[in-house]
Amino acid sequence: MVAELLHGSRISQRGLNSLELLSYLKTTYHITGDEKYQKLYLQMAVDNHYALNTIYQREPDPRYANHSDDELAALVYANLLRYEKDPALRAIYWPASSAGGGWSGQSARRLQLHLWRGDGQGM
Repeated sequence: MVAELLHGSRISQRGLNSLELLSYLKTTYHITGDEKYQKLYLQMAVDNHYALNTIYQREPDPRYANHSDDELAALVYANLLRYEKDPALRAIYWPASSAGGGWSGQSARRLQLHLWRGDGQGM
C-alpha cells in the first residue's frame, strides 16, 4: 500500500493522502495520549517522508484541480497545525510558507480564513 501511494498510479493524490493520514494520526494522539499514534505519526512523517509529500498536496495542473480537495486540505491542515509543535515539521506543513503548495486566489483566502478562525491568533 505504501509503495502504491508513493510511486504508483495514484501519485498525483499522494500529497493530499499523506496530509490526511498525518493529520488523523496527530489528532488521534492528541485525543488519546497513546504514544503508539505519535510513534506511527513520526515514522510516517519523517522516516517515510509523508511530511515532504504534503508540500505538493495540491494538483498542479489547473485542468484537474478540484475545489473539494482544497476544502478537505483546509480541514486536515487545521488539526495538523494545531497539534504539531515541532518547528521543522510546522515549516513543512504551513502552506503560506510553501510556494510549492500552489495556494492562490480564492483557495488561499478560504484556507487562511479556516486556519485563522477562532481565537484570531492563528495556529
